[in-house]
Amino acid sequence: MEKFKALTFNGTYVDMSKLNSGIYYSTKPTIFTDNVTLERLIKDYYDLDGANFLGSEYIENLKKCRLTSIIITKDEI
Repeated sequence: MEKFKALTFNGTYVDMSKLNSGIYYSTKPTIFTDNVTLERLIKDYYDLDGANFLGSEYIENLKKCRLTSIIITKDEI
């Protein structure tokens, strides 16, 4: 078993590709390593000059989400 984090809102997976338009649910999780934080994700979306290349709406919607711990298991058949 390996620990990861998934982006969620109200306990449901979030479609990151649509965060510019709002918070939309997804049936598939966007998975991150266990050591990633929401603050780090937000910081990574700014360039060296401090410009946000995804838009303020994206960042504001991302701030409303959570990174929820998940465990992925490997079934061997």
